[in-house]
Amino acid sequence: MCASPEYIERNGAPRTIDELAQHRCTGYRRANTGKLAQWQFQIGDEIVYRDVPAAICVNDTEMETQAVLSGLGIGQLGSFNATPHIRSGRLVPLLTRHVTEYGMVYIYYGHRTEQSLRVKTFIDFMVERVAGNRSFFLDPSELRARQPQQDRAAKKRG
Repeated sequence: MCASPEYIERNGAPRTIDELAQHRCTGYRRANTGKLAQWQFQIGDEIVYRDVPAAICVNDTEMETQAVLSGLGIGQLGSFNATPHIRSGRLVPLLTRHVTEYGMVYIYYGHRTEQSLRVKTFIDFMVERVAGNRSFFLDPSELRARQPQQDRAAKKRG
């Protein structure tokens, strides 16, 4: 979860998951189902899914990222989209104690047995380029260091 510094300055930052309902949030509508994606949170040892009301709903991750960067709301963005903006200070991570490490990147393709050389080459290229590449991911300590002060204080309290 993250927001622009301008959004936080105008609206404050949520301190709990429940406080997200008092904020403008973005939503991602899944193209294959038309349904709004639930947000996922780490609570203790469990990953839980919650419906977060969306003030702005899109079906494109870049468009959602731009909405959050523009200060239109809080978004639960994927690390591919959020990482460079968090590192540059254009986005601020929120509720980092609830960020999940769960997430996958998928490459969809036809039958593996009938794979063309160019498809196989592309898959191999993407796996090599993305796997373990820190350009796309923040480790937990870096994420915590960039969260707002009140979020760090809440984490210490438990």
